[in-house]
Amino acid sequence: MTPVKLPSETRGIILMLTSVFFFAANTLAIRGLVGRFPEITGWHASLYRGVAGMLVVFFLYSFGRGYDFAAIIKKPLVIWRGVIGGFGIGLFYITVIKLGPGRASFIGLTYPVFAALLAHHFLKEKLSAKKLMWILLSFIGLGIFFLDKGLSHRVSIYDGVALLGSLLAGVIVILIKKLHATEHGSTIYGAQAFYGMIFALPISGSSTFQLSMSATVLLLSIGLLAAGGQLTMTFAYRHLEVSRGSSLQMVLPLVVALGSFALFGEFFGLIELIGAAITLGATWMINREASKNPSSMTKLQLKDS
Repeated sequence: MTPVKLPSETRGIILMLTSVFFFAANTLAIRGLVGRFPEITGWHASLYRGVAGMLVVFFLYSFGRGYDFAAIIKKPLVIWRGVIGGFGIGLFYITVIKLGPGRASFIGLTYPVFAALLAHHFLKEKLSAKKLMWILLSFIGLGIFFLDKGLSHRVSIYDGVALLGSLLAGVIVILIKKLHATEHGSTIYGAQAFYGMIFALPISGSSTFQLSMSATVLLLSIGLLAAGGQLTMTFAYRHLEVSRGSSLQMVLPLVVALGSFALFGEFFGLIELIGAAITLGATWMINREASKNPSSMTKLQLKDS
């Protein structure tokens, strides 16, 4: 029987939601692992996330299957994707440590607004006032959701660091979208994994080599979840507009919250549930608008299928 071929947009949505699952599983697993091995830091997680990513793209996509390591060190746009991505991961972990996961996640999830605005300017994607309104409403919903998670303290320099990280995440989405015209998805992700290792290793320092074998193996295993999330997200942007794809990623902190409740007994009040409902509803409306008004941007001939 000939397999049914899903429409491109449907494949993109499935891939993006799959990436949300992988990222949520990675976040929850790291939380559980740190409880067991308190010596583990965010930089250790970032380092092994990069190691796992390099292993995945090498074994699955090298030897003529799409992965081009030479591009990671020779092609400027690929290098920028890796450097900005690796630096952005570092900024994220700094803000998680200094601000707490709630406030850091809230600020970090402003990136779909930056991504949508940048895509409108650089990729000529349509950005109607209605779509921008729903993106902003989704962001407001996240703010309400995290209202009791540390958002009420005074503004510090680390809030600016988190906002910079969010802007860089928006830039990364644009680079991913542009690179799909010339590069395989595994090369695009491989750049982030490679330069993420470069940034994390000197910061984690000698403590990396003092971790137990159990902690190291588990960190590497959990890094594979992040690799799955990065790859599926990267391939998803081949099929989706930036505004639509990034809006689906805004569901991630809500999935993490549900997992935290189920696995760690973390309780959420009525205000938080209202915020979650606003974000989910706004995300659905963003996708509804994108379906009714498909982008008129020129279709690119993409290498990865």
